[in-house]
Amino acid sequence: MLQWIPRWPQRIQWTGFSSALFIAAFAVLVFVALFKGVANGSWLATAGFVGLAIVFVIMAAHMSGIAGIRYVSLSQRVRSCDHPRYGTGVEIGQQRLTYAAMLTVLAGAMTYGFAAVFAWAVGQGSTLLPVGRDGRTGAMIAGAAGVVLLAALLLLVLLRNVVTMSIFESGLHRTVAKWRFGRVQVVDSFLPWEDIDDVVADDYVVHVGKSVANPIIRLSHHDAVLDDTCVGQDQKGELVVLAYYMVSEPNMLLALVNFMRQNPDERTAVTRTDAVEMLRPPLLSTRFRLSSLSTGTA
Repeated sequence: MLQWIPRWPQRIQWTGFSSALFIAAFAVLVFVALFKGVANGSWLATAGFVGLAIVFVIMAAHMSGIAGIRYVSLSQRVRSCDHPRYGTGVEIGQQRLTYAAMLTVLAGAMTYGFAAVFAWAVGQGSTLLPVGRDGRTGAMIAGAAGVVLLAALLLLVLLRNVVTMSIFESGLHRTVAKWRFGRVQVVDSFLPWEDIDDVVADDYVVHVGKSVANPIIRLSHHDAVLDDTCVGQDQKGELVVLAYYMVSEPNMLLALVNFMRQNPDERTAVTRTDAVEMLRPPLLSTRFRLSSLSTGTA
């Protein structure tokens, strides 16, 4: 069993937890309005409030993740795999929940916007639009927002990358499927453990109102062939693992990469039938306790 070291601490963020509860309370109010719409037989109100309810529920779930309730257990998408060239190993999939949540939120908000326009058109604008905003102007704003959200939804579907990473006895294998308007380009990268010069835990900082640090793992190497398969954050002489993009808990993924690099005589561990257990994170309570003793940043 690998040791969980909180390079990226997992602490309870009470502000995020309070926000999740606040949003969940709004979701309850939306569900009440939804049931009233169903009882009144108004399909426009029902459609609009279904979309709005979806938005609030997913926002509450997202805020609970920000609050520290994440990577509760080992994902089923961390599994054993067999490769015709590299043998038996552990495959780690990309997070689908975040992507699906984004699509669902956009679809839900878009549904609400279009339903509000139709409701106004049939004289029921007050069922979905705020008091004082249930006229033509409010309906047009809702419709325009719906169009923008539809465009964003289509872009997310047509322009996306699907990343899969596998840990083998001989090295690390990464596959990036780049979807561009229905066409797929697959980029394969393989980095032998012996070619890794250094493993650095780092953060990819995104500014969205406030700075959000996303865990990444930088693998410095001297494999010239690998430089021809650079994708995204990769640089010449450096392969970057987007740990926040994967379903495995980032600290456990970092621990496994370091273990495989530093222990050549024990690399057959990833070929065992229970190899996926190496990436199982400790209980949330244990992570919270260890993180409270850490000086790292979340």
